[in-house]
Amino acid sequence: MKIASPKLHTAHLTANDQALVRCQAALDQKDRGDYEGAQEVMRQLWRMGKRPDTKGLHVSVSAEVFLCAGILTGWIGSKTQVKEAQETAKNLITESISYFELVGDQTRVAAARTELAFCCWRNGELDEAQIMLREALEKLTTAGIPGREQF
Repeated sequence: MKIASPKLHTAHLTANDQALVRCQAALDQKDRGDYEGAQEVMRQLWRMGKRPDTKGLHVSVSAEVFLCAGILTGWIGSKTQVKEAQETAKNLITESISYFELVGDQTRVAAARTELAFCCWRNGELDEAQIMLREALEKLTTAGIPGREQF
């Protein structure tokens, strides 16, 4: 069943805020199984098989766009059995990790590493998936999780 894509009203937002709204809306569409809607929401920033256009965006926002594009590439590629989609997804997510590390956002690095693990898992690379998950957990020490006290 095709779900209608939401009409995004982002004209009043900055380019950075528009990109973040698009990423969140696209991931929401993906979670509902509307991969076409997710791609439509991201069309101004990214098209399947292409590199995201992040010119003029803050580094942290570029990281989110690359992560979103990687997540969508992985899921859509798996559903449609696109050859090499997982490798493309891993490359996009790896680039997002570089950006997240540049701005010191260890929580988002961990989230991106988890998405890398999904790509490895979908490729049958179970040892690599386990390594990615272990690296993600290492980034999330109790001191590094917002709102948690260190024991």
